[in-house]
Amino acid sequence: MDNRIDIELLSEDFNTVMQAFATIRQKMPFLTKLSKAELSDLQAMDDGQKPFVEKALEYGTNVPEINPGNEMLACGKRDNHLHTQLTQIMREHPFLAKWLVIPVILPEPKFSFLHVSSIRMLNCS
Repeated sequence: MDNRIDIELLSEDFNTVMQAFATIRQKMPFLTKLSKAELSDLQAMDDGQKPFVEKALEYGTNVPEINPGNEMLACGKRDNHLHTQLTQIMREHPFLAKWLVIPVILPEPKFSFLHVSSIRMLNCS
């Protein structure tokens, strides 16, 4: 049997990766798992709606008759920017999950691969 995977993750590198996850949890405390009921109460925006939201924010800023108020516009702009940032982060997540395949040597002379599927962007607790 060939040992095609012979890699060691140094403790220092492991600690650096774990610290990065701790930093994510610290910097993004709003990442939380929501119940189905909580999710159904939220307004959702996907990539298809993003151009509409951006145009609405632009019109709300430039056309006084439809301006919902400066605080509402500022909040909308912050939400839109956060959506852009989180979308970029979430696009990295599938690559990380795909890369985390752990080879496990079973008692029989075969390899089995356990996929680490417990990494979820919105369940960092």
